[in-house]
Amino acid sequence: MINLTFFKKEMKEIVRTHKIIVLPAILLFFGLLTPMLAKYMNKILEPMLKKEGIDPGLLLKEPVLTDAYAQFFETFIQMGLIVVVLIFMGIVADEKVKGSVILVLTKSVSRSQFIISKFFASVLLFTFSFILSTVAFSYYTYILFSKFMLDYTILSFFMLWLLGVFLISVTVFASTISKSHISAAVTGFAGYALTMALSAVPYVKDFSPGILGDFGLQILAGTKTAQDTVLPVIITVILCVIFVAGSATVFKKQEL
Repeated sequence: MINLTFFKKEMKEIVRTHKIIVLPAILLFFGLLTPMLAKYMNKILEPMLKKEGIDPGLLLKEPVLTDAYAQFFETFIQMGLIVVVLIFMGIVADEKVKGSVILVLTKSVSRSQFIISKFFASVLLFTFSFILSTVAFSYYTYILFSKFMLDYTILSFFMLWLLGVFLISVTVFASTISKSHISAAVTGFAGYALTMALSAVPYVKDFSPGILGDFGLQILAGTKTAQDTVLPVIITVILCVIFVAGSATVFKKQEL
């Protein structure tokens, strides 16, 4: 259960530490940049290919709407999710290092409420940033391609958002079990790397949260159906609950 008083305090902390500016600004930048890269990358590559004596027409195709989505998803997975880990990697460890967690827990805030409130505050910030990014992407894509919607666009965006929420739950767990900023960073990035690595392992990838981004693109391309996403989505939600619950359980047993 969320402690509303502490949740409000956590949101104020997000504003005070400028996370409310940093994360939305970076994801907004990705949302604006990726359609432009998809549209004009060929023009950037053409002079280089001609210099090497290669006919650009043999390798480069006219950019289409799906190229913009592919660029957005790839950039978000490879860079945006790393930013998410960086932003939230110290969410629990910072308070333990500073000792402020002891003061918080003496104000009728249970350890479970502490973890859950931090998780949902992080998800709220990420959701706002993600919506801002996708709206900017859709607007700029429409300007460049005269169209921005494909079948199952909302579902594909939802899967990308869920992947981000999953990594937040992993980052919260990593920050909870860590005793310093460095160990929280190392553990958080290890969680990100493992998530992405499992999405390439045969027999495992189709159930791994890391595959959600690829599934989103495959749905847009028509090579996957909405039904194909049900199992990985359910598994991802369950794993989110497990990591948050695990964080609360570990935190209860820690000496502060």
